[in-house]
Amino acid sequence: MYDQLIRVDKTDGVSTLQPMVAESWSYSPDMRSITFDLHDDVTFHDGTPVTSAAVKASIERAKTLPESTVKDYFSFVDSIETPDDRTVVVELNAPRADALFAFATTPASIINPAMMNQDLSQADAGSGPYRLVSVRPNDRVVYEKNAEYWDTELSAFDTLEILGIPDDNARFNAQRSGQVEASMVRLTQLPDARALVESGGYELTEIDHATWWTMDLNTSRGPLGNPDVRRAMNYAIDRDAINEGLLNGQCTPTGQPIQAGIDGHVDDRSVEYTYDLAKAQQLMKDAGYADGFPLKVVTGGSLVAVTAAMQDQLARIGVQLDVQSADLNDALAQWQGGTVDAFAYSHGATAEPVITLRDNYLTSRFQGELPGAVRDTLDRLVTQQLSDEERVALLEDVSRTISSDALAVFICAPPAMYVHTDSIGGFDTMGVVTHGGPFNVRDLYPRP
Repeated sequence: MYDQLIRVDKTDGVSTLQPMVAESWSYSPDMRSITFDLHDDVTFHDGTPVTSAAVKASIERAKTLPESTVKDYFSFVDSIETPDDRTVVVELNAPRADALFAFATTPASIINPAMMNQDLSQADAGSGPYRLVSVRPNDRVVYEKNAEYWDTELSAFDTLEILGIPDDNARFNAQRSGQVEASMVRLTQLPDARALVESGGYELTEIDHATWWTMDLNTSRGPLGNPDVRRAMNYAIDRDAINEGLLNGQCTPTGQPIQAGIDGHVDDRSVEYTYDLAKAQQLMKDAGYADGFPLKVVTGGSLVAVTAAMQDQLARIGVQLDVQSADLNDALAQWQGGTVDAFAYSHGATAEPVITLRDNYLTSRFQGELPGAVRDTLDRLVTQQLSDEERVALLEDVSRTISSDALAVFICAPPAMYVHTDSIGGFDTMGVVTHGGPFNVRDLYPRP
């Protein structure tokens, strides 16, 4: 329903930035400002033109609204100028090589200024390829094609109906019964999904392993401030057993934040944590915690069963997990509010690994003391114009340090999987800003 200035497209497996409302953009020589030139034929669904003023108001709303949950996305924005209706100049508070990707994210959605004070969960305030028809809270949203949209290739369906079915089993049953035509699949549902495909008329598409699962540790809390304790916890986890026993062998064990095939991944087994119970027990003894300690952790979704398995494994080195389950919003509130010691959940990956690391380690998602080397290197990555070789080397340095300092208990990297009728195409080339989330319907199309 909403547009952004630019979008992420995937070609031959490589994500690139492509025009959306902005038909072109350029950095200033000092990397302190970005100028966007807008298309002249984009309108909101009420017919109002999308102008530079609307772009400015939308970004400023996301950045300054008291209850905004996405302020961090635009912390680099110093001011926004609109010299004319088709030009937006974003002034940056420091050189930012990663800034462009922020304008391809959902928080950068362009909102009709006339509707900014309305309840946007119920209002059609966008300019995108689909218009809002109806909303049933906690049930479904219905959209229809925007016949006036400037890029007809991005609105291939006459209508879209998106159902909110949080329960994994209920969602899969809706797919199997024909109530829905496409849905996300959890790793625990893979055998059922494969059986559905074998029955005919369905396909299973796996996109990537860019996201990763961890148990984040507040490194300023008691024994968690000791790197050797955190390393011991990593060596105590049998990732292969968890993967094979609970996740159908599809969640690739990992010990670092950037996954294979992405710039910055360290292709060296020395940065991975193999299961070594004796080493874990020795590290705990040397750190002065031979008898272990209690640890309160919050988790939810697919990681509930995984955290239970980790609870058993960590008990072997004396770490007694007090596990609490919660939905994502409540879990985040507990984690960021400091009421728990650890947070077992999924880390989302963006199309740009610099932003992935920034969002996960330079925001409130990370709790505790961040090593100075990580902060300094990330600062270079986001503020300096680097060659490809320099950029990759610095990304590897960050990934290696996060791993060696054991800033989390690393688990595995799951794929994003979708089961869908064979009458729908586009899943394999879907361009996404955040991997592992809901599918981007702009890239989907009906097959003849």
